[in-house]
Parts: sequence; structure tokens; C-alpha cells
Amino acid sequence: MTRLRKVATGLLVATSRKYELNSVVVLGQNGGVLLVDPGWPQDELDEIAADLAQQSLTPVAGFSTHAHHDHLLWHPEFGDVPRWASPDTVRLAGSHRDEILEALGPDYRDEVLALTGRVSALPGLDIPWLGPQSDVVLHDAHIDGHSAIWIAELGVLIAGDMLSDIELPLPDDSSNALGTYRAGLETLAPYASIARFVIPGHGTITSDGTERVAADLAYLDDLAAGRESTDARIGNSEMAEVHAANRALA
Repeated sequence: MTRLRKVATGLLVATSRKYELNSVVVLGQNGGVLLVDPGWPQDELDEIAADLAQQSLTPVAGFSTHAHHDHLLWHPEFGDVPRWASPDTVRLAGSHRDEILEALGPDYRDEVLALTGRVSALPGLDIPWLGPQSDVVLHDAHIDGHSAIWIAELGVLIAGDMLSDIELPLPDDSSNALGTYRAGLETLAPYASIARFVIPGHGTITSDGTERVAADLAYLDDLAAGRESTDARIGNSEMAEVHAANRALA
């Protein structure tokens, strides 16, 4: 069975068994595709490559939404094509390359590790490829240079590690991290409100992006007010630890 599933016309998604990471395939002209955050374990990368070949789909461009290890992977069979990211993502992927590879662990082949994080700075705010116009929405929530992709033709917001139903907001540890995260949510909110589909980096695809934004803002409000949050995501794997760290930032 193919790992890729059709979400909408022109859009395929593969969801990993590991933290429900969503690899997104946007269909372009003549069988060309844009790959966004393909991953995650080695065998799943292999399966995505095989699925694309079986369907006569050829990567013509890639995009990494941010500079975390699970969003910087690539497979040799995806080909030597432009792999774009925001300038800050390129900078962090280079300066933290050793930590990124260490975070991936030992289960990857050398040729995959060699390709990890080899991204180039996007020369503008839209991805140059022969497919639906894909506009990059920049903010610094979660990590500097975090990007979402808005594809108006499809009504799709690819949100990166934001707007998840399984993960709490994950700010970095910078000064005013919670304020920066709130600003990122406010940047995404207009797109989320009109999207047919919001695809988080991890978790379930939704047609109610407004609800996802509201849930994250309510959680941040609780932190700011010193209230104990009743957000159900706190009970998910590793989220109690994240919640404790977020409370320390408030």
C-alpha cells in the first residue's frame, strides 16, 4: 500500500509513525512535484521515494519549513533539485549541522545524512517551481526563520511545526519567546481562517484552522495569566515536559 494519500486535488501527504510528521507532496506540471519536509525514519523516506517513482512523480523542488532535524531530510532518489528554505533556516542548518545529525541518530544511511540540511536561501517569498503558486509566510515562532506555505489555488496552509492537535505550542528559549510565538500565530491566522486544509508538521490535518489558532492562543493566555491550563494536549507524549518548560517562560 502506498504511504502517500490524496488529501485534495493536487496534494498528497504521508504521515509518519513517528510523532505523526506530515510529509507533503504538491503536484505540479508534467508529473513534477514540490516536496515539503519529507521524512522521517529511513524506511519511510525509502517508501516515499518508491511511491513517487511508482506514480511517475518526479521531485523538481523541495522546501524545509525550519531548521530542526526532522524537517531537513532528503533522499538520493528525490534527485539533485533546488531545496529551498528561509535565510535563517539556511543559516541555522549550517551552523548547527553537527547537532542536527546527532539528533537524527544512527539509523540513517550515509548518503541520506550527507544530504540532510543542504538547503539554499529562497530568493523571495514564493517558491520558484512549475506548479501552484506557493507563497512562503515567514515568522519566528518555534524557531528563527520558521516558514509556512500558503497555496491559494488549493486553499492549503502547510503550517510547519504550528497549529498541531497533538503538540502544544513549542516556543524556543529566546527572550520574549511566548510573545514571539503569539506574533507567529497572528501572522498565520488570516490564512488559517480561509484554508480548506491546514497541514501541521505533526498531527491531524484540519479544515478548521481558526479552531487551531484559538486553541493555541487560549493556551498562551493561560500561561500569561498564571492559570493552570486544561488543554488536553498536555497529556500527550512528552507534552507534560513541554508544558513545564513553557510555564517557566511565562
